[in-house]
Amino acid sequence: MGVQFIGRLEHVAAAHVESVRIYSPFFMQHVQRVPERPGTPSVLSDIPVGHIVDTDWFARRGESMRACVEDGLLEYVAPGVCRRPNGSTHSKVCWEDLVRSLHNTMGLDVHVGGFTALSCQGFDHPIRFHGLQEAWMYSELFPDWLQTVPVDVRLMLRDKSLFEDPRYGISDSGDLWCNDRCVPGVPMSIPERAFLEAIDDMETAYYVIDEMIDFAWDLRADVLDKLMQYCRKSYVRRVFCVFADRHQLPWWDEMVVDRINLSAGSRAGLPGGTLHPRFNVRVPEEFALPYEPWY
Repeated sequence: MGVQFIGRLEHVAAAHVESVRIYSPFFMQHVQRVPERPGTPSVLSDIPVGHIVDTDWFARRGESMRACVEDGLLEYVAPGVCRRPNGSTHSKVCWEDLVRSLHNTMGLDVHVGGFTALSCQGFDHPIRFHGLQEAWMYSELFPDWLQTVPVDVRLMLRDKSLFEDPRYGISDSGDLWCNDRCVPGVPMSIPERAFLEAIDDMETAYYVIDEMIDFAWDLRADVLDKLMQYCRKSYVRRVFCVFADRHQLPWWDEMVVDRINLSAGSRAGLPGGTLHPRFNVRVPEEFALPYEPWY
């Protein structure tokens, strides 16, 4: 087999490019190899494929983001933020990789909760039916650049002030399923906590939560008791009791309702709604009436 070389290789010497001679049963040729910058391999080993990091992350390691981008090892996704390419042609960052980047790679205390956590743990049908296309993320401190990163869903950023214990009810391990694909290592609220987060953020989405909680047969009464104690908003506690009392699922019978601090007086709840006769919060009229299951 013959191989014809076009041009000469000697001109690359001025660019300080190394030549590595490779022997083959068929031919011998020169292969150009650009010298790696010092520190590059160790940096890449700390950035999983698809994850993003910012300039502060590089500064803490004494490394240069620009050098890695110029070498083609990373790609910019926003000013001061880069991603290790994952082979995808999509320019947007998927929200699952964003959460894992913030929590696992950059070490920030962030988790997925509310409607998004419920969707990822089997309560997704009502959410899809009602067209909720957001990702609810919770942290005490989000990076300033987060809203500039192109993400495949709308980000709903919330703090962790709802609970006195900000860590209780959050799982950091386990494989979760979202959109028919496995998403490992996403810190996420367990369903009991996620329901309370969703109620706090639902605005007028009473019917979405009502449909989801109708299938929440496996919630744990002891976990709910603790979360209701930690929950700082009496409005959230009252509305959850409305849903629980309405559906009369097995765990509701195990909860000690008298221990739940519902505070005194009534709560506004839904503007123009009907005051619930037991829990003194305004809800849609049918939620204040005896529940008749569809089955």
